[in-house]
Amino acid sequence: MGRDSDVSHRRMLQEWLAFGVFLLLLCVALDVSRVLRGADLFFFDAVQPLLQQPAPKKIVLVAIDDASVNALGGWPVKRGAYAELIDWLTDAGVSAVGLDIAMPHAGRVDPGGDDQLAKAMTRNARVVLPVLLVDTPGGTHVVPPVTPIREAAFAIARTDTSADVDGASRSFYRLERFTGATSMHMSEALLSAAGATPARCKESPNPTRDGAGACRRYVPIGRESSHATFSLIDVLQGRVAASIFDGAIVIVGPTSGTTDTHFVIAGSDRSPLTDVAFLADATYGMASGSLVSPLSETGQLLLSLCVLPFVCVGLFALGPRAGLFACVMLVLATYAVSLVLLAVAHVFYFPAAAATMCIAAYPVWAWCRRGETLRYLSPQAESVMGELALACGPPIRLNALDPRQQHVTQKLAAEREQDTALRFFSHDVRSPQAAILTLIEQRRHAPMEMPEARFIDLVSQYAESTLALVDQFLLLARAERRTLSLTTVDLAFLLHDTIDDFWPHANAKRTRVDLIAEPGILIDADAQMLRRAVGNLIDNAIKFGPENATITVNARACEQYQTVAIADQGIGIPADQIPNLFTEFTRIDAHSDRPGHGLGLAFVKGVIDALGGKIHVESRVGQGSVFTLLLPKQSVAG
Repeated sequence: MGRDSDVSHRRMLQEWLAFGVFLLLLCVALDVSRVLRGADLFFFDAVQPLLQQPAPKKIVLVAIDDASVNALGGWPVKRGAYAELIDWLTDAGVSAVGLDIAMPHAGRVDPGGDDQLAKAMTRNARVVLPVLLVDTPGGTHVVPPVTPIREAAFAIARTDTSADVDGASRSFYRLERFTGATSMHMSEALLSAAGATPARCKESPNPTRDGAGACRRYVPIGRESSHATFSLIDVLQGRVAASIFDGAIVIVGPTSGTTDTHFVIAGSDRSPLTDVAFLADATYGMASGSLVSPLSETGQLLLSLCVLPFVCVGLFALGPRAGLFACVMLVLATYAVSLVLLAVAHVFYFPAAAATMCIAAYPVWAWCRRGETLRYLSPQAESVMGELALACGPPIRLNALDPRQQHVTQKLAAEREQDTALRFFSHDVRSPQAAILTLIEQRRHAPMEMPEARFIDLVSQYAESTLALVDQFLLLARAERRTLSLTTVDLAFLLHDTIDDFWPHANAKRTRVDLIAEPGILIDADAQMLRRAVGNLIDNAIKFGPENATITVNARACEQYQTVAIADQGIGIPADQIPNLFTEFTRIDAHSDRPGHGLGLAFVKGVIDALGGKIHVESRVGQGSVFTLLLPKQSVAG
């Protein structure tokens, strides 16, 4: 028995080790492959309105819309108009201007416009211009603005965005490397032009890869716009107050469908934004400190793996329903951690991989537990099948000294068992089978009087009743024969698992089952049979008790015995029925419609007797009963 126990423990340890390795590999694979990044981004889209913070600088967008293009003579707008706008903004006291218009060539529509624009930019001294990125077979090339305008600019910067796996653009790189040169993003250049000092990017783009970026930042977009928007023509014609622009960072760019306007999708549930509007949101995020940086790959993996021990411990220590609840709570906790990091540290931890690991853990664990249960039950089932012969009354072991007395006693015991078996098969088993035959006969002669669904339900009910009765009878026979497989059992764990088995039954009657037991109360017992016996008592307490009742299961260690007391608030047992309470086929209320065959308590008595224990009953009609099991620490079962 000790060797079997060691083998069982070693097999269980191996299964749990394999289970943990499986979850670890699953988590690593999901994190590294990024197959669930779309789910992570959906979560970011849902919570991003909570991440915006107030910015110390106003952001104003001057939109080159359809009305402006039509009023200024069509596209491209003359560069003299931009010069007039910048002069006006300089007088209004703006802190920086981002002119998001690519000007790689000299102006053809307005020949003197380049010099006029360069002069206005020099006067302002805080104008940032964009570069034009051109894809060629040799790589992406950076095309700067035409010379006089470029020399007057405070900085030349990029305005591009970075697309995610779902095609949406939620982020940009603060630094990117093209054809050997590193370029910053315009949002950062605008803050520098306005006199602010953005936090330094501590990463560097990969020098061997064209287009490599560093310091990726996600832009949280709130429900309300982060910037005010005015039409270019309204500003030029004085319809917008100059005080609005005082101290503001102004971004100028096209929003018209007839211009060189580019659109980006800023989230899974958002309509397209123009490039210049996304640039305004990015500049607001940079100014307010709301930009979100993704967690490093190493940090992402380590944080996801931190969930693994909690999953394993939760499933190992808890029962099926509690384990499922623990997995669900761990999923919620994973997303809660991600939300806290987003809100407090502005760091994006992608939670989908760890959450999926928690979700996958439960069915895999249940499958492993089912296999373990089947390995345990298979030999037990073979043993029970062998005990079918008990119904014919084989002799039982006796310790009588007189051989003649032993022979007579064995004969009387055999006759008693044969009488019990005859009564069992002639009435309790025969009755439901006769009912099934009656239903079949009725269905054959009058099929219209009994619908097929009703017929199937009744036959199934009687068949299940027969199977349950035979199962109880075989368990009772095994208990009376004392063919038990003894192991060292901790009562606290056994009682906890038994109560867990009856949780659905108790929950249906809104009955509370309280367990009072400390680990370490050990006995030698057949765990399966004792669990079934205690389960019969708890089942009766639930069945015969009122709704909203409380059942208390109390285990205590005494000097000679370990005691288990099951106290209920049921109907109680009349005093004259207690002496016959544990006799086969005896029911407290024979006329009740409650299900039962009168074998449950007889089985309990048989198991306790086989373990060398005792059982006491205290009951008051209408107040409830207390069943107390006295179990020896060292069983005398043979």
